[in-house]
Amino acid sequence: MRKILIIIFVITITKLSFAQSHTADTLNMIKTSGVFNTLEYKSGYLINDYFVELTTSQFNEIKGKYVEITGKLLVIKGLDEFEKIKTQGSLNERKFIIKPEIKIIK
Repeated sequence: MRKILIIIFVITITKLSFAQSHTADTLNMIKTSGVFNTLEYKSGYLINDYFVELTTSQFNEIKGKYVEITGKLLVIKGLDEFEKIKTQGSLNERKFIIKPEIKIIK
């Protein structure tokens, strides 16, 4: 019985890790341009309704400059406020640009 549980556990972990890596590889590419909002949020820095994770030094290099960003779009669905079990997160949908490439336009 113990061997069966171990096999089921290994299969489940393998499927979950494949599903997560497969999802990250198939995200759509996105491009946007503008000036970053100067406020830092828990989710990163905001530009045109997209969050981008940057270090403080990376942000300071492009602060106030018009930039073009390309990267992969990751959309995190908002939480359902009527669910019985609450988890941490936002009620609103959030969009992230991951693996960003930033080009300063002016």
